[in-house]
Amino acid sequence: MISARFLVVVCAFMATARAQIAPSPSQIVGPAEGPTSDSTFERNDKYKLGPEPASLQKLTTQNFESGSSGSPNFRRSDKYLLPSQPADDSFAPLQNEGFAARVAAKVEAGGNMGFVKTNGTYFVLNGKITYFSGSNDYFLILRNYLSDDQVKLFFRIMSGNGVDLIRTWGFLNGVDDPYNAGVSIQPSIGVFNEQSLQRMDLIFSEASANGVRIILPFVNFWADLGGMQWYVTQLLGPGHAQEEFYTNTTVKQAYKNYIHKIVTRVNTITGVAYINDPTVFAWELANEPHCNDGYEDSLGVPRGSIVRAWVAEMAAYVKSLDSNHMVATGEEGYISTGGPNSGWLNDGTKGVDFGLNLQDPNIDFGTIHVYPGSWGIPADSVAEFANSFIYSRAQIANATGKPFILEETGMDPSAYPVYRPDYYTELFSAAQRSDAKAMMPWELVAWHVAPTDSGGYDFGIDDVSFGPVAAAIAYQKNRTAACASGTCPPLTPPCTCFDVPPSSDFTCVQQAGFYGGNCASVNFLGPGTCDISCGRCTKCPDYNYCKYCTDTPPSSDFTCAQQAGFYGGNCSSVNFLGPGTCDASCGRCSICSAQRGPPTCQVNVEVGPVWPAGGTQQGTKMQMYLSSPANNTIIAPYTVTLTAPAPFSAAYPWEWQATITPEGYLSGPVPGTYDTLRPFSANIATIGTIVMFSDPAALTPTSVTINNQTCGLIVSTYYEPLG
Repeated sequence: MISARFLVVVCAFMATARAQIAPSPSQIVGPAEGPTSDSTFERNDKYKLGPEPASLQKLTTQNFESGSSGSPNFRRSDKYLLPSQPADDSFAPLQNEGFAARVAAKVEAGGNMGFVKTNGTYFVLNGKITYFSGSNDYFLILRNYLSDDQVKLFFRIMSGNGVDLIRTWGFLNGVDDPYNAGVSIQPSIGVFNEQSLQRMDLIFSEASANGVRIILPFVNFWADLGGMQWYVTQLLGPGHAQEEFYTNTTVKQAYKNYIHKIVTRVNTITGVAYINDPTVFAWELANEPHCNDGYEDSLGVPRGSIVRAWVAEMAAYVKSLDSNHMVATGEEGYISTGGPNSGWLNDGTKGVDFGLNLQDPNIDFGTIHVYPGSWGIPADSVAEFANSFIYSRAQIANATGKPFILEETGMDPSAYPVYRPDYYTELFSAAQRSDAKAMMPWELVAWHVAPTDSGGYDFGIDDVSFGPVAAAIAYQKNRTAACASGTCPPLTPPCTCFDVPPSSDFTCVQQAGFYGGNCASVNFLGPGTCDISCGRCTKCPDYNYCKYCTDTPPSSDFTCAQQAGFYGGNCSSVNFLGPGTCDASCGRCSICSAQRGPPTCQVNVEVGPVWPAGGTQQGTKMQMYLSSPANNTIIAPYTVTLTAPAPFSAAYPWEWQATITPEGYLSGPVPGTYDTLRPFSANIATIGTIVMFSDPAALTPTSVTINNQTCGLIVSTYYEPLG
């Protein structure tokens, strides 16, 4: 026993020594929006256009900012990576429950009525407190990506599924990008493309007809689609800092001219001036305005001051043109007032301050963009981080007396090991606890998106990820109803006392142990990181901290049960069994009970009648999308069994047409389309290798398996007019 203990102590000492001399977690896992690094995990990948027909192939967008995140696959440009151009028949069904009634009521009422305003920390529409549910869909301006008819279909489908707020780009500048050169709104400074402006008219007119409101940013911080650097280079020449967009008089005037062109425009479709159109929810000064890391320090000016002055000037200018509509900054929520060692989210590294900008009298509400994946947050700490970060910004907004919205959040499942439906459940739950007045994923689209398309950010209404979005939409509508009296029921503030480590390399107990529990002098252990272990907070009585409970032995010689057994479970006097080692066996905490994980496969089904122009039903069509994650590859042939609450009835002699689309990690031959002869034989229809049990009256299967594996199931109604 003596030699074993000696070896354990030596191993523990060596591990501690290695940990202490290793690069700091801020270097290992630094933020994608933080100091740049050599990692390929970049946020501008959010914005790249994806696979297109050969005649429309787009050049790769330059990845111009990167940051470590622990994943070599996460790039910022994936945020702009759109799915393949959708065919009309890939759009989600029009016949969702309540769709016809909702849209008919909006059209009968003449579209959007009344301007959205603020009253304290609430949005108010026609005198009533109103919560909103939306999505980012920046691509609507791209005439080379969506046809006019598809834009119309987009708004009908999104509205029919409860979405009443869309954020889309109000800019498309320059000719550097050959893919977008022909559809640019502003090919060069002060020169405008009327056809592209008419696409903006169409966006507003269709949004209004479907009861949807628009947030419209005027410029991008990022280079994608012609951002701030484009203005600077066009007007001042190469070699000038991007931040001169905020300070140079010539550049600022050109930007004001663009704002004037958009805000004072009269819609060529509706004849309504934009300034008089209630469809505008808010004008937004930019998408994610901030400074590059260290720029303000190099000039010796206070962090956040450059953007703060620009916000004051530009917000006042917009309000001088249009007093009807709200104005927002479009920022992410970074602050500069956290103090030393508070971390890049809070110490002004990004050259912008959410609280200071929100104090401007011409800024009506706050916006936050939350991307735990690209910010280096460990995957098992998403919920805790979201609660802490969002609530801290909610407190700033509340103190200012203005509402805030979760304007962007999203993830790439191929780069961040979190089940995406769980991710959105956790992010939206955190936003609800902090009383966000709108929640908007990046980005929900109106058509089917293959799991391997778009870098993972985009997903369709038929995707399993729409489940938590739909739940959030229902929550917002219920919250609006609950506030009908003019007073909203109070919400219980979220727990914000957590141990979120700065990386996955070491636990918070280990990190704090390296510095004797004194985290104040460690820049990567500032507030919001390892708060429990650093002694900054008291555990919440209503939060189960079992996920932080581990049982890691100090060496591989003995298990924790054996180690604790040697000392009768009393580990307090054993130096190598201190906190962070064998915690469960030593009685310091309780390990979480086993929970069932997400489904190992997914089936999305569109099923419904096919009608000719005359109105007589001709058949029933089923579109099935089968997908499986990388750790569960399924080889054809597949036997897919759908179970419905009622058996087949011979009273419905319909012809079935089924289309089967394998995606993700399903391989092997599958029939593309199969038509059955009517009637069915008994209650079973065999379509290729697909076996279905369904009720053709209800068309509502309730469970599904692939090769006897239980899968997640989403059923949506398909509608296809003929003739």
